Amino acid sequence: MKIFCGRANPTTGSVEWLEEDEHYDYHQAQVVLSWWDIEMDPEGKIRCTMAPFWAHTDPQELQWRDHWMQCVYFLPQEEPVVQGSALCLVAHHDDYCVWYSLQRTSPQKNGRIHPARPVCDCQAHLLWNRPRFGEINDQHRTDQYAQALRTVLKPDSVCLCVSDGSLLSMLAHYLGAEQVLTIESSAASHRLMKKIFKANHLEDKINVIEKRPELLTSADLEGKKVSLLLGEPFFTTSLLPWHNLYFWYVRTALDQHLGPGAVVMPQAASLHAVVVEFRDLWRIRSPCGDCEGFDVHIMDDMIKHALDFRESKEAEPHPLWEYPCRSLSEPQQILTFDFRQPVPPQSVRAEGSIELRRDTVAGTHTANRPCTSSAPCWTPEHPWEARRQSATLWSSNPSLEMSPWISHSLIA
Repeated sequence: MKIFCGRANPTTGSVEWLEEDEHYDYHQAQVVLSWWDIEMDPEGKIRCTMAPFWAHTDPQELQWRDHWMQCVYFLPQEEPVVQGSALCLVAHHDDYCVWYSLQRTSPQKNGRIHPARPVCDCQAHLLWNRPRFGEINDQHRTDQYAQALRTVLKPDSVCLCVSDGSLLSMLAHYLGAEQVLTIESSAASHRLMKKIFKANHLEDKINVIEKRPELLTSADLEGKKVSLLLGEPFFTTSLLPWHNLYFWYVRTALDQHLGPGAVVMPQAASLHAVVVEFRDLWRIRSPCGDCEGFDVHIMDDMIKHALDFRESKEAEPHPLWEYPCRSLSEPQQILTFDFRQPVPPQSVRAEGSIELRRDTVAGTHTANRPCTSSAPCWTPEHPWEARRQSATLWSSNPSLEMSPWISHSLIA
């Protein structure tokens, strides 16, 4: 096997491709992982660190942090990195931002270099967060959409795409749809998609409609009926996954514009739940009592009383990859939603119970003891474990979190 490495010629700046040994260790530097260490006392003996677990000498002593966590900074451009070579990582800042650059020589040799702060001028970063960019760059995900589109697209298809800043309209065009329209509710999203279509020479192929879906008229569709209503779905206003069920309401509002035998994609969605035990997140609602000699019972009482409000019983957008947890139940399907039909006039609601099972705890005999979500398991031998689990179950109980949302949000 031959391996070629592209290196920039220091004189001309052009990239030269050189053959390397098969054991050549070559990588592309893309991001910088950064964190803070704070010295809490004048002598610097007490340090509060936000370092990841693998940067600690004793990961078991890792302090939990819900804020001031590690940050990922994307480099202005990817740089080739070779094992054993010397590079200079330079940190820059102004009054508001911190950013990094990777340089071949030290700033002392190059003189004082002040690279401009990275500022988005494409407007895509104003609409898409980094997980969204990850979705768009996921080739497997795109292939799945293309595969599904091939099964329903016809040469005379009139396709209407409803998602914020989605590239599905381009896929539909390239796969042979006769006419493709996309709805962009915001002016910023409308401008972005116009620029993307122009860059791909599609400005006269795909019609971008800047209008809320429920305000769409027959004139906007040039008097035609939609044969394929398409969505990822993705909306920039969605904080929780099920907020994207807004697509169902859009489908209902557009029902009058769908032709006979029109296809809606996706055709259905399902809501699943699993009870988990967080390793640390339960602390945000756990009483402190006395902390380093300070009485904080007033704060404990305020948090306890705040739990009586309805808002505290709703789900919070906590990405689970940031908060380690383990499952205490099998995944269970709660509800299904049929997008082929409009939103029903009556409330959609589901109630039930989930069997909980706990792993063996050293020194106890509570292994695999089942219980229901309405009656959290309690281990008298280990009150700390019991408190931790009951706090987690309270915030993860489907009957508390999901049912109120379903009964209130899925009403036509």
